[in-house]
Amino acid sequence: MQTTKNNFKHRVKTFGLVEEIFNSITHGLGLIAAIVGIIFLFIKVIDKGYTSAVALTAFIIYAVCLIIFLLNSTLFHALIFTRAAWVFQHFDHLGIFLIILATYTPFCWVFIKDPVAIWIWVANLILALAGIVYDFLFIGRYRWITVLIYLAMGWLIAVMFPIIHHSVPVYSLWLLFFGGIAYSAGTFFYLNTKIWWNHVWWHLFVLLGTAAMYFAIYLSM
Repeated sequence: MQTTKNNFKHRVKTFGLVEEIFNSITHGLGLIAAIVGIIFLFIKVIDKGYTSAVALTAFIIYAVCLIIFLLNSTLFHALIFTRAAWVFQHFDHLGIFLIILATYTPFCWVFIKDPVAIWIWVANLILALAGIVYDFLFIGRYRWITVLIYLAMGWLIAVMFPIIHHSVPVYSLWLLFFGGIAYSAGTFFYLNTKIWWNHVWWHLFVLLGTAAMYFAIYLSM
């Protein structure tokens, strides 16, 4: 096992101290924005009468996973030069699977009144669980496989297009599409480690996608 000093030097060389500071800042600011957004989301949830047990559970799942996702990422990059980094790296990747599944939840449980939506959600759950297990066993290796699972989960929504376009406003559909494009474009930077500050770019595209998905949910009520 590497000493703490050697491990620090290795990580500085691999990631860069300044880059990691910006990685922490980007999702740290995103976390603050998400907390504010969640407050406004639940004000609208109550105002629009989405107060059934199923609806409230769906929105709570989304809110909790959004916070977990951004908090895990912020902590991982803030602690990347410590012994705790490998633990938070697992949590960081776990958060991505959770937020994709959680973003589907309000649409599949609340907005879309078709049994197909539940089956799509279950399929996403299975993909998320498979991705979490795979990432736990092979974290840091074969990253393209993890990315393929992310993309499969995200674009599975295309299967629901025949029913979703009758269930949500057209501008929500455009936001979902824009969010999917932002996430997908971001994976290019995530995988190409030779690009200058590639992970910061990945974070920025993720924030764009996350914001688009948030407003797609907010405006669907």
